[in-house]
Amino acid sequence: MVKLRKKALQKNTQQNLKTQNPSNFQTLGEIWESNRQTRLDRSQSIDPQLGERQYSIFSQSSTLVGDSRPVDSTELLHSLVEHGALNSITDTIDIARRIGDTDILASLIDPRLIAQRERMIASLPPDLWKHILSHLDFVSAAALTITSKTLILKLGTSSLVALNAPQNRTSRLRFLQYLDPTLPFHLLCFPCATYHLRLNPGQERLTADYTSTPVFICPKVHGSVLPRTRLTHARALPLAFVQLALRAHRYGPTYGILTTSLSRRWNCPHSNWRHATRYMVHRDHLLMRVVSQCIAEPKLTPTGERILLYSREEYEPYFSVCAHWRDGVLMDVCKCALSHIPERPKAGVRQVLASGPKGTATAALRGMQGNAGQGMMVRGCGVCGPMRRCKDCASEYLVEVKMVEDEKDKVVRFKHAITVTRWADLGDGRELDGGEWGAMNGVKMQEGKGYDSFGVIGGRALSGIFEAEISGSIPGQRILSLNPEGAKRNEEGGAWY
Repeated sequence: MVKLRKKALQKNTQQNLKTQNPSNFQTLGEIWESNRQTRLDRSQSIDPQLGERQYSIFSQSSTLVGDSRPVDSTELLHSLVEHGALNSITDTIDIARRIGDTDILASLIDPRLIAQRERMIASLPPDLWKHILSHLDFVSAAALTITSKTLILKLGTSSLVALNAPQNRTSRLRFLQYLDPTLPFHLLCFPCATYHLRLNPGQERLTADYTSTPVFICPKVHGSVLPRTRLTHARALPLAFVQLALRAHRYGPTYGILTTSLSRRWNCPHSNWRHATRYMVHRDHLLMRVVSQCIAEPKLTPTGERILLYSREEYEPYFSVCAHWRDGVLMDVCKCALSHIPERPKAGVRQVLASGPKGTATAALRGMQGNAGQGMMVRGCGVCGPMRRCKDCASEYLVEVKMVEDEKDKVVRFKHAITVTRWADLGDGRELDGGEWGAMNGVKMQEGKGYDSFGVIGGRALSGIFEAEISGSIPGQRILSLNPEGAKRNEEGGAWY
């Protein structure tokens, strides 16, 4: 037996040598010459003045002259073990999904391996599988049932039928989320709890009148409410666009749209407010920033403040707010910021400069003061200066007064404007009545299961995460609670108006 094994091994070795390309082999002389040429290249790349190797500024290698870092045997062994392992196959599948190549996905499926596993599953009795099924919830049981043809024949369709019951609608939506990677040209409709075919894959565009350009045709469009969240006055963001942006980030461009395609700038047609939105993905969640700005006059009366801040149609702020804006001190903060706007200067810059030898630019800025003697730069007080975070949802607010240019006014070009910035976490696009999306829209949770933003978000602010990624500058204001008293107000109660 030993001799037969040796002969078989020699025969297999000879066959492998015949099948391999001879040009791939190198002699010892060729290897030595290659190493010698590498050493010559290294010696020629040394700067004679500095005594350092010449690398690009983005090189991660050491610039010190000497021997290179010794090879770590442990790292080498680990790399050999991981080569061709499950994580490499997983990476290949992710890349294939991102580029939309179905041939790569099909090549990774070995028919012989599938047949072997099917036989292993079929070898177990049906009673054992049903006993396993009894210990699973609806979602896990349905996922196990559709794993293979053998399992669906052994387990039946009872778990799938149970998901169609109206009382199990939440479980059905959770189960359908598992099918998301396999349906690039469909999108999950939450009112219908099913997938609909996308009308313009990859060409979806967010517009103000989003009902005229639907993402898909929903049969319940006239009998249900489209899942959406309020951006500003007369503007909303449908949940479908949140799904598309996150699907493209998870699986590839064929599954949705780019996050940058959601950003918009517009002027409110019913007021003097200007708005700008921007989005980014962080830890599989879609973050949003809405900046709203409006020129404000100094010393506004209470009626003037209401006309500036609220729309007369819905009695809601023109800028972006969450569903809990009445409960906290957000509107008090805005009114406090408006009270800090100084009066406009009585003398212009030219008059101050022509007043004498003291008419410098610094004197002009100092001379442009109000009656209170304060400068034109407005800094918030202890009430309106800090940033505010809603404790019932993932929203943060910052109210500021800035100097902006008014192109319509040819006399007084620079005026004060109130700027309200809101950062919000829109969630992962997989929940309608829970998570960040449900909390932001004011969905009532069960007792003890409410959203706690200070506990979920933690110490790092949403504004810091967003601005560090987009602009590179983090707001320096401290963060206070938007509702420090924990009061629950409605339209009749409270002094929000």
